[in-house]
Amino acid sequence: MNILFIGDPNSIHDIKWMSWFSDQEKNNCFLLVRDFHLPAKKIKNIKLLGGISDYSIFKRWTNKKSKILIQDVIKNNKIDIVHIFYAEPNLLWAKVINIPLILTTRGSDVLIGLNYFSKSKRLKYKIITKQYQNALKKCHSIISTSQKQLDVLNQLFTITCDTQVVRTGINVSHIKVPKQEKNIIFFPRNMQPLYNHELALKVLSKLPVEIQQKYEFVFVDKNSTNTTYINKIQNSMNALTDLNIRFEDSLNASDYFEILSRSEVVIMTPNSDGSPVSGMEALAAQSKLILPDLGYDKDLYEMANLYKPNNLESLLNTILLTLESNQIKNDTSFLDKVDRNIEMTKVLDIYNSIRK
Repeated sequence: MNILFIGDPNSIHDIKWMSWFSDQEKNNCFLLVRDFHLPAKKIKNIKLLGGISDYSIFKRWTNKKSKILIQDVIKNNKIDIVHIFYAEPNLLWAKVINIPLILTTRGSDVLIGLNYFSKSKRLKYKIITKQYQNALKKCHSIISTSQKQLDVLNQLFTITCDTQVVRTGINVSHIKVPKQEKNIIFFPRNMQPLYNHELALKVLSKLPVEIQQKYEFVFVDKNSTNTTYINKIQNSMNALTDLNIRFEDSLNASDYFEILSRSEVVIMTPNSDGSPVSGMEALAAQSKLILPDLGYDKDLYEMANLYKPNNLESLLNTILLTLESNQIKNDTSFLDKVDRNIEMTKVLDIYNSIRK
């Protein structure tokens, strides 16, 4: 099968989806990226064929070069399926694609981007919303990583194709046996303003002294290219002189799961979210998980402890209650729900059904 992906080579989520297919010998995988993602790092067994501009609704003459590139790539490589990751803005290129097209939404593209356009009263955004409606009609299948995304899509637009929830899932073979001594409180999300690490650091300053002294507080993604945000977070960390805060670069799988195995609690503070893979990994590793109440799928995150979003007092109380609670236990049924091989096989089934 010849597959053309339109996605982000810097997104760990896009990479996980694309790599699952590119690792199969029977597939030939190609990639187009947004211009500003160039130069892009190589992804094993995926051929990068160039960059495309963001589709312009109001200056359509600027779309010609990227339109020709997309159509030439499809024709010259005999593409069977085009798979677009992240609806906003990549989906607007659907109008120049005339072969089977799949869209994967992941969270903020629907819950923030499309939601904002659809509810705005400005004429500009009403026009943009109509263009997204037309683009959605070109999709043969829409895959979302959480049920909430599909619910919002159906509220905002008329969806005429098949839809399904498929999670990125985890590599269950990477999960390590939990350590007896759990002395870490772990904040695994990347360094982006969306993930609201400011709230996390504020709550650490409010913890009782005995908790501050007992645990190591681990953050990741220190080597992010978002240097302005990194500097802001680093300054806030430096002010917490009495806490043992460790700020790591992006971690390889082995180091990441080693930290998880020693984490008493995993805490996330996003302003918006889909189905966080790091949350699945935390629960699979039998760490206690704290999330904001953002309407996560209950079949996955029923064991998580929820707090009122962006509320310092609620988060603080949830941490204290969670630390006093019993350690969670998982059975094989949970691992089956989050197994990447099982989830990606669902996508393969969609590919095959569309090609028939």
